[in-house]
Amino acid sequence: MPYTWKSDKYDVWMDCSGPGFIVSPDITRSTIRTCYYSFEEAVEALREWHGTTDIPTDRTEWKYSEFPDRSVSPNDELLRLRASIDNLDAVLLHTLAERFKLTQQVGVLKANNDLPPSDKAREARQIERLRSLANEAGLDPEFAEKFLNFIVAEVIRHHEQIRSESTD
Repeated sequence: MPYTWKSDKYDVWMDCSGPGFIVSPDITRSTIRTCYYSFEEAVEALREWHGTTDIPTDRTEWKYSEFPDRSVSPNDELLRLRASIDNLDAVLLHTLAERFKLTQQVGVLKANNDLPPSDKAREARQIERLRSLANEAGLDPEFAEKFLNFIVAEVIRHHEQIRSESTD
């Protein structure tokens, strides 16, 4: 959910609706910055941009606001929405990279202990779990399943590659 914080000198914006915190050093959101994984990191970035410690670290000092207190032109709103999409794309890619780092470790563990690259029972549990999460999030469960299957296929390919490299 978007939050704004205002003082006599600063007018900043933070979107906390996704998996991370997307921030802009001004309420116009014309300069959307990157995504941060914690509220504290996001506030620290805002403080750095403004060169001040005046921006509060206490969430209760932030005001919830659906939109800024000014009218936004359609072009500005389109730019804002696209910047948010770009930030979320970055979050997705960074999250996938972190996930693949972990699955690489799993692949090495499996190869070193002669375990099979895939685990059909776990995959089935994961599909059911993600379908349920998709339902809760208002996302098509079929899409979530296809997405997971795509990721799992890539993970298995990595595991098979790790296994073949360890036997060479």
